Amino acid sequence: MGLGLESPHDDAGGRGFNDALSVLSEHIAQASQFWFAGSTINELSKRPEVVQAIQRAPGFWVCARRALEDQARQDIRPPRGQPDEH
Repeated sequence: MGLGLESPHDDAGGRGFNDALSVLSEHIAQASQFWFAGSTINELSKRPEVVQAIQRAPGFWVCARRALEDQARQDIRPPRGQPDEH
């Protein structure tokens, strides 16, 4: 029983659209985890005691934050055949 989400380009069971939707959902979930981790770093860095701890190894935290952003962007890729806007 379908959910009415089938596309004329899908096979008889609507798998093409549903498969793509599943992949997109997974990518969004992964990117969200990276984004929330980065946001947590930003929010915690507003506390003076955390700033002191961060300043002991600032390069690490800059690198870690940037890596989280880059990974989030990687997880949300454009569909095949479309250019990446990043």
